[in-house]
Amino acid sequence: MAPAYNSCRKLSKVNTMGRAEHIKCIAHTHADKIGVAWCGRRLVHEWAFVDIDHAVYTVEQKQRLVPCQACVAAICQILSNSES
Repeated sequence: MAPAYNSCRKLSKVNTMGRAEHIKCIAHTHADKIGVAWCGRRLVHEWAFVDIDHAVYTVEQKQRLVPCQACVAAICQILSNSES
C-alpha cells in the first residue's frame, strides 16, 4: 500500500464522538496557504495541527486531540485523485 493511502486510512478512522472540544484543523504548510486549514477555514490565533504528519502521529499515539473531519476529507480527496 502507498504511504499516502495508509495515512489517509488512519486519519479517516478517527472517532470524534464525544470529543468535540478536542477537534482541531490541519494547517497548510505551503507558502501560498499559510493561515488556512485544509478545510478552507482561516486560522487566526488558534491552535491547529502544524501539518499532516503532526495530525497522523497524534492519531497513532491516541492523543486527546483529533483532526477536523473536513480537513481529513479534503486531504484524502486530493490523495485519492493522485493515485488514480
